[in-house]
This record gives sequence, C-alpha cells and structure tokens, in this order.
Amino acid sequence: MVCDWLSKLLGEAAPVPPYDFSAFAEAEAEKVGCVVVYPEPNQLQIDLDSEDAFIQHEKRLKELYQRTAHPAYQLACDPVVTPSKSGYPHRHITLTFTSNVFTEWERIGMQMMLGSDPVRETLNALRLACGVEKPCRLFEPKERA
Repeated sequence: MVCDWLSKLLGEAAPVPPYDFSAFAEAEAEKVGCVVVYPEPNQLQIDLDSEDAFIQHEKRLKELYQRTAHPAYQLACDPVVTPSKSGYPHRHITLTFTSNVFTEWERIGMQMMLGSDPVRETLNALRLACGVEKPCRLFEPKERA
C-alpha cells in the first residue's frame, strides 16, 4: 500500500522499489533476529551510523541545551546509548525526557535535528503521512530488548 500523494510524487518510474507501508514491523524485525522498540510519548530515538554522526549528535544536543537555558524551555533528558544490530560505531540513543511529551511530527523533527539517520527519519515521516499508527521505531537485538 502506497498512499495517493506518494504515488503521485513517485510517478510511474520509482527510483527504488516502493516501500511497503502495510508490512508489520514485528515480522520484519523477526527476520533479522530483532524486536521492535517503540518510543514512549516522552522519548526520542536517535539512529546513528558512524562515529562522526555520534560526534555531530553530541554537538547538536549541547547546542539545544544551551539554547533552551530558560526554565520554561528546559529540555532535561536521560540518554541511553546502545550499539545497533550492526554493532559499533552504529548506535541507538534513546532520550527520555522528564517533562516533555512529543507529537509524532515533533518526534521526527527533533530526531532529525539531533542527527538521526536521514533515511530512517524520512521513512518515519512517510509512514506517518500514510497513516501508520506507530511510525517511529527501532529494531533492537532480541538479547538486549
């Protein structure tokens, strides 16, 4: 299933095979020995694919903290860093915020702003635009979940 506006955007000759928005994430994760982890309303999930991406993420997070120093805008969070299924330097960072809840669009925007893999965030946005109930997710190895 590809939503109407995406079909129009892609036209007749899509540059890559169409993404199946109806596929169940759990079944896809099972194929690669993983489980699906969905964010809580107060969490961001950052997917980083290199050491440089991790360094850039830390810079962006530091700048975000500096720019939200006013108590009304303070973003306080607890980060958890784990290697992705590919192993380091690929990693996942889950940021759990103490007083913030995110809409799905805010979550996707914040994740992209903090350096998460642009392909992943594009797919998250497409899933959301096409009506997928839980568009954001990470595949984590079963032994860690």
